[in-house]
Amino acid sequence: MVFIANRPIASEKLSASQPMLQGNNQSLDSVFGIDHYQFSNATANSGFHKKVTTVNQGSHASTTVNPVLYSAEDTANIGVIQYSRGPSDAVPTPVTSIQSPSTPFSLAASTSSDVLDFTGTTIAFGEFFYSYKRTSYASGQFFVFYRFTGGTAYTNVAACSSGAAGILIFSGNILKINNGFPDAMTDIFWTLNLQRVQT
Repeated sequence: MVFIANRPIASEKLSASQPMLQGNNQSLDSVFGIDHYQFSNATANSGFHKKVTTVNQGSHASTTVNPVLYSAEDTANIGVIQYSRGPSDAVPTPVTSIQSPSTPFSLAASTSSDVLDFTGTTIAFGEFFYSYKRTSYASGQFFVFYRFTGGTAYTNVAACSSGAAGILIFSGNILKINNGFPDAMTDIFWTLNLQRVQT
């Protein structure tokens, strides 16, 4: 039922207002239950959050003086990420990671797979974690830096361990996981943990 905001009216009899007041209570219970346990929930969970859904704010939300958690589509390429914005409209800090599919995948020799297209982003910092199998399992971590200024992209991927060179590469604005080995990489998983993203 739709919430009726202008009821009750002082001059209206209770018998006329009662159905609308009852409808308003039902509407409040229903709407509150979208992200919470409903008011009518008879368990100890009544009123608790089940999840938090935020409105898509586009390319960063308006200035705020209070710490706020947002969900925003920073660019069409990055997609929807959550970020926090502290007092005085601080620089956004992403709080969600970008993940590979929930099932492992493989790369044939001398092939690569896109991780993220940074087009539309001016600066980004992050960490990249990965694991794969060749004759045995291997894993590692990279620091990722991307900066676009004056029509030029400056990119850097620094390996945190010596045998990992070439696993993660930039091709233009696109970050890729790369197989530079002469045989296949299998059972691949990765996570990109974005620390800072500005558009």
